Amino acid sequence: NHPEATVTDLPGIYSLSPYTGEEVVSRQFILDSQPDAVIDIIDATNIERNLYLTLQLMELDRPMVIALNMMDEARKAGYQIDTARLSRALASPVVETVARSGEGLDAALSAALEIGHSESARKGLRISYGSDLDPVLGSMERQITEAGIWKGAAPVRWFAVKLLEGDAEAWSQLQAADSRLEAVLRAEYNTVAAHIR
Repeated sequence: NHPEATVTDLPGIYSLSPYTGEEVVSRQFILDSQPDAVIDIIDATNIERNLYLTLQLMELDRPMVIALNMMDEARKAGYQIDTARLSRALASPVVETVARSGEGLDAALSAALEIGHSESARKGLRISYGSDLDPVLGSMERQITEAGIWKGAAPVRWFAVKLLEGDAEAWSQLQAADSRLEAVLRAEYNTVAAHIR
């Protein structure tokens, strides 16, 4: 249907924190391949469980389409989902799908093609993590930027968030790049570690 698109189906995961092989594969693909758009498939019968991954994907600054899958099951269960409101809240197109029957799949792909070709869709997402964490996150982001060590495709802020999450791979990358800065940021992290836990 869409010869100008290459669609890559990644393993089903709930997080980009690299704890499982599936999470490592998905995270590396998105970081290394820098896809023009991401279709985030969410179980419409359990939206809340999927929003953590959605937030992580949004922070990667990739244009994204939310595919609310299993809408047939959601309807049977009596769920009413305001997709327009959800789209506004997530600043991403939301498409209802039923993968089993193919319902909505073309619409999801068309939406991904549209935002993937739109420069205006590439907007940074800055989420507040509260008055306790925002200053530390901002400080970490600034120091990483000033040190010039972050060469990744993701925004520096995404890397700083990973550090605040205690992401072992991110801390290892920082240690390898600048052990002095790693010690400084580790001390900053330690000031809010108890609050994060």
